[in-house]
Amino acid sequence: MARAPRIAGRAALGLLLASCALGSAGCQFLPGQGVAGTGFLQLSGYGTGGGSPQPTGGGVPRVRGLGFPGPTFPIGGNVRGLYPGATIPLHLVVNNTLGAPILLTNVVTRVSGASPACGAANVSVSEFSGHVLIFPGKEVHPTVWVTMAHAATNACQGAVFPFRYRGTARYL
Repeated sequence: MARAPRIAGRAALGLLLASCALGSAGCQFLPGQGVAGTGFLQLSGYGTGGGSPQPTGGGVPRVRGLGFPGPTFPIGGNVRGLYPGATIPLHLVVNNTLGAPILLTNVVTRVSGASPACGAANVSVSEFSGHVLIFPGKEVHPTVWVTMAHAATNACQGAVFPFRYRGTARYL
């Protein structure tokens, strides 16, 4: 199995990743290693969302001053139209505000209650798990699914459930 050549510096890494994206021979992704031979650094993403329309084109809030260790990247996304028994897509917005390409591997959503009459147990959100390359200054839109329980009361229909996102990525 051919390995990608060792290179120095982020600029050279960017060129290597660009050639990978174009299908260059000898370029491969290895589980747990990022681009072959380059290693990686684990990153965390954080954000919030709710029941208003989904942000677009960089509308994800920047995460600052929250005391999270190390580099972070913003995650956002919102849904509308939930009702008892519904399952609808939630198109997340994940921005790479860092200075190098990252590989998004996981996003977990924590749901809070909409009101005392409609608690968090009425809504569930699937987890994103995969490998999505995000270049610096770009955004991706992975999809997860939001389900409202059939047994949810009518008070839950159209309610706004606050979402908190936590994601995992790594530098390539």
